[in-house]
Amino acid sequence: MTFSCVVQRENFRDLPQIAEFARNWGVKLNLSTCTWLRTNKKEYLIPEDELEELENIIKKLREHKKKYNTVIASEYTFKKMMEYFKNLTVGNCRAGEKFLIVNPDATLSPCGLHIGNYTSQKEIIADFLKNNTCGNCMTSIRANTEKPFKYQIIDTLRAARRAH
Repeated sequence: MTFSCVVQRENFRDLPQIAEFARNWGVKLNLSTCTWLRTNKKEYLIPEDELEELENIIKKLREHKKKYNTVIASEYTFKKMMEYFKNLTVGNCRAGEKFLIVNPDATLSPCGLHIGNYTSQKEIIADFLKNNTCGNCMTSIRANTEKPFKYQIIDTLRAARRAH
């Protein structure tokens, strides 16, 4: 089992306690950034004057991860999370190429926030990806699938070291 937590203005201060709760339950904690695309409510985003506090919370989560290996988020994910909340965008989204969604009717969508009825990934790339300028999220799926190869290697080596 993995806890999944969407980081947003109302809960980011509670993340260390949530990580500890996950540790006590013996489960992992997955973190993802809030996006306004689903609800159209930008008040859940973390404002600029609270970003330093978020950065301090992330430091605590890194320490917790190092000590207990409960938090799944990688250094890259934390970096992109801060970038997203600072700029309110992360460009070069590769939805449809690096990941896609299988809809209940077996059609495909490039992501859960841009629903489509595509019949193949090739169709998504031709129709959606070539025109995609969205940068309005940094979900955990995106953070992990778009991770540069260098960070994939680093994360794999760190995970292997923690496993021993």
